[in-house]
Amino acid sequence: MKTRVAYSKLQQRVWRWHFYAGLMVIPFALILALSGSLYLFKPQISAFYDEQINKTIPTGQVAKNAQPLNADRLLDITLQRYPNAQLKKYFPTDADDPSVEMEIKTNTGHKMLWVNKYNGELIAEKNVADLPLNIVKNIHGELLAGNKGSYLVEFMACWMIVLLISGLCLWWPNKTLLPNFTSNNKREVWRSLHTSLGIWFSLLILVFLLTGLPWTQVWGEGFKRLQNLIQLKNPGQEWNVTLTSSPSEHVHDDGLDLWTTQNKAENVTLISQHNAQQQNAVSLQRILQKPTVQKMHMPIEVYPPKMENGVWTVRSMTQYRPDRVTVHFDKWSGEEIMRITFADYNALKQVVALGISLHEGALFGWLNQLLGVLVTLAIILLSVSGFIIWWKRKPQGKLAAPKKPAATPITFAMTVAITVLAVFLPLVGLSIIAVFIFELSWYLISKLKVKRKKHKRLYG
Repeated sequence: MKTRVAYSKLQQRVWRWHFYAGLMVIPFALILALSGSLYLFKPQISAFYDEQINKTIPTGQVAKNAQPLNADRLLDITLQRYPNAQLKKYFPTDADDPSVEMEIKTNTGHKMLWVNKYNGELIAEKNVADLPLNIVKNIHGELLAGNKGSYLVEFMACWMIVLLISGLCLWWPNKTLLPNFTSNNKREVWRSLHTSLGIWFSLLILVFLLTGLPWTQVWGEGFKRLQNLIQLKNPGQEWNVTLTSSPSEHVHDDGLDLWTTQNKAENVTLISQHNAQQQNAVSLQRILQKPTVQKMHMPIEVYPPKMENGVWTVRSMTQYRPDRVTVHFDKWSGEEIMRITFADYNALKQVVALGISLHEGALFGWLNQLLGVLVTLAIILLSVSGFIIWWKRKPQGKLAAPKKPAATPITFAMTVAITVLAVFLPLVGLSIIAVFIFELSWYLISKLKVKRKKHKRLYG
């Protein structure tokens, strides 16, 4: 009998959590859905933004059949305008674009520049952080609050997953598939709409949420550690470039291998074995003319060598991950010294990369974008309808969850599902533990107060 009572209390607690978690998540779900729907159209928005900037070039300034200036000449002209500035990235553009883009680091921060490729004149200058898509990205990933914001986004995304699973468990006894718009009870209409949306879109929303987890702080870092634990190798050197270029030909006097490797998955360093007189470094223009670079999918980012013996790094940043390529070129000879493609990833990371492409709306073209829009609309409608259901059923004058209907039991499967999620999603597990501690503390404090009042009443 005691076990049945305890389990009944657990059911009521889980029921309350579904409502409380929903109220907590709704504002963030709306923000993530709206910002995510915009970011789905990153290629189109970027193209439109660049087109508007290029329209500011005076008519007739670009002569017919004019030849663009050498990339190094464009860079020299540009850097002369910004004393002590450094090139961070160079963005090649299509042949019919009248401008090129550069990101530079100045004393006042990072700036994005649009430069007329035919005469070197500055077309536009924007702070990198103020670019529209960067603002949308920072809202979606960090709520404009840096690392603290990214933890909060991960926390809310994880609880969105809990809401989906618990919502499916709550739906199971009724098995309603279609909304009831004919009811005279407005609350019933909203409830049926909420339920139906959850049934038809839960799986898709769950997929979009899971494919966003690799970007997160806690879960993402745990995923990396898991790969290392099960010894899944990755090519490394895609983002954190520690390669160095030899200022002379790659000849070894001591018999050492060209590649000195401490950890093949993370750190590969090309060691210079000679201190010969420095040669002239390879120019930006020569790197851009490499056949490998010419064949890369746009957009392309070119990173200049860092420090004395750094390397040229060229990276295709297409959102369709299987087409991405990263190539490192020797600073002095221009030789290709490392190439990283989709095929170099382990199988698990390939699946994750495909998931990221799906998340960004780039896995199967405009249909993927349409699917993403439908998912974000479903999240918005679920959030709005969920709030309305709570508002119409909440106890009068209280910020509380409605009582659990007898016709909607919370099954043992739901409890198991949330337990599994608490293990799979660490932030959920930690928050559940925190809630249990809070509720237990509140219960003990309340019980102690009752005892004190009773003792005072009996004994004065």
